[in-house]
Amino acid sequence: MRRNTPLIRNKEIYQAVAQVVLPYIALAALWILISDQLLEYLVADNDTRLTFSMLKGWLFIAVTAALLSVLLYRLLRESTMRRDAAEEAKVLVEQERIQLRTLVDTIPDLIWLKDPDGIYLSCNPRFEQFFGAREADIRGKTDFDFTEPEIAEFFRKNDQAALAADAPRSNEEWVTFASDGHRELLHTIKAPMRDSNGQLIGVLGIGRNITQTHELQERFAVAFNGSPAGISLTTVDDGLYLDINPRYQELLGWTREDLIGRRSKDLDLWVNAEARDIWRDKLKQSGLLQDYQTQWRKRDGSLIQISLSAEIIHLSGKPYVLAFILDISERQHALEQIHQLQERLAIAFRAAPVAACITRVSDGMVVDVNERLTIEYGWKRDELIGKTTLEAGLWGSSDDRAKMLDLLHRDGRIMNFPSIGVGQDGRQREINLSADTVQLDGVPHLVTFIVDISERKAAERALAEREEIYRSIVSNAEDGICLVDPESLKFIEINDAGLRGLGYTRAEFSGMRLPDIQASMTEAEFNRQMNRIVANGSAVFETQHYRKDGSIQEARIAAALVNVAGSFIPQTLCPGINRNPALRKLLLRSFHLSALIALIVLGDVVIVRILCGNSSALWICIEAVKFAGKCFIGLI
Repeated sequence: MRRNTPLIRNKEIYQAVAQVVLPYIALAALWILISDQLLEYLVADNDTRLTFSMLKGWLFIAVTAALLSVLLYRLLRESTMRRDAAEEAKVLVEQERIQLRTLVDTIPDLIWLKDPDGIYLSCNPRFEQFFGAREADIRGKTDFDFTEPEIAEFFRKNDQAALAADAPRSNEEWVTFASDGHRELLHTIKAPMRDSNGQLIGVLGIGRNITQTHELQERFAVAFNGSPAGISLTTVDDGLYLDINPRYQELLGWTREDLIGRRSKDLDLWVNAEARDIWRDKLKQSGLLQDYQTQWRKRDGSLIQISLSAEIIHLSGKPYVLAFILDISERQHALEQIHQLQERLAIAFRAAPVAACITRVSDGMVVDVNERLTIEYGWKRDELIGKTTLEAGLWGSSDDRAKMLDLLHRDGRIMNFPSIGVGQDGRQREINLSADTVQLDGVPHLVTFIVDISERKAAERALAEREEIYRSIVSNAEDGICLVDPESLKFIEINDAGLRGLGYTRAEFSGMRLPDIQASMTEAEFNRQMNRIVANGSAVFETQHYRKDGSIQEARIAAALVNVAGSFIPQTLCPGINRNPALRKLLLRSFHLSALIALIVLGDVVIVRILCGNSSALWICIEAVKFAGKCFIGLI
């Protein structure tokens, strides 16, 4: 094209000259031929003809000058117009070139152009990042100047494949950018590039970053293949399988090869054709159908209960069904078990031997009460349901409910919370509350069991009073009383009279053993005596004790086993028999009757406890007390 340009220009010049010369020659020839003949015909006189010939000459000059002016004006105007058009075309071409270059430079894809020998002719800034060099430094070089030989050879083979096919060729390739070292997966298209005359310029390449798309595809593949739900892609109308995941195969027992390209109705997947039609029609109406529960048939013919969630999606303008399938057979079984358990719990709640109620945590509204509560508190069920526990007056103290809720929030449950309950008769009862939280329709409620401990508390208080009386009696008794461990022979407890009789303080006596105070019996003899007490349950004998000051204390021991926290421990009574000889004499008679009598002397008052013996022993004891001048007040 460029080689023919001078010829075209010369042709244009010749045409322009011809446009001026040829009209001039034609006009001149006509003027000479016609004007001379016309002048001879019209003017006979020679002098006059000469004058007219001169005027004809000047007229010819004027006419030809005018003609030349017109022709030259036309020529120059056309030349100017062609020059202006050429300038405008040049400007437009430059603008198009700039726009094209800007477009190429702005495109986020890699764009490059090589000649048939693989030498770079041009590239955009995105490609410059790939090689880590400017276009000026890339132009005139090959891939071998910027990449490893094996990579450059790979690029060159793809270029040659595109040239050989004389058509675009595409491939995917991972590349590393020299600018910052990051990697991208490129979808590369290479195509031969030719000029307007069909001459080969080189290979045009375009590389698009598909890394993100690739990662999304990988994530989709992982989610699709690893989903715990069976997933299928089918056509809408006939259920033709296009794709399934491994879980779908596991659920139904079919392989991928068995299903792809086949229709669900050909596999007898649905219990009947009408069942699928009903589901399909509902799906078409809404476009999305979730948790549709139905039965499907597995490959072996067994039925499974499934939850089917499906949506109509469009791929390439065509509708398809994307379905998610869950096997809910176990869930259905679990729901049945839960229902049975709820029934059992309801029966247990109604038949509980203690009062029970169910209340809403937020405000204490009573939802249910068992029969035992209505019996114990005198309320009717209808009088309580729908009211709060405060409105019904079940609480003796409104502060207790707030405290109970604080404990519930802290510990999650309540065990043996003491409070006051009120019956319909207004009588207050001491109660223990145990409660736990349950969800009823998603709302937290309390299941509370109420134990009336009024009688037990009264018995405990009475027992505490009796124990206090007994401790007072033992502490104020004039005779020594103690408890001894039968194995270690250590003193477990001793009253003040026993300490005074031996001359010890309580701190000094702590940790002492019976053998430590024995004056007349060896430890071996005392162990034998202790064994007889344990074997027979009681014993009476005389012995001698060392006091703290070394003096001897005469003592008659009355010992018996007592039950302390499930263990039998010897209890000994050491009456001071030397102080009253008459009392000693009468008590000796009781010993001959095999009686074991404990006398606790409180001043002029004697409390009698028969540890073992008969009515004769009791009579002798009473007589002895009277003889000693004491006052008998009763039996223990």
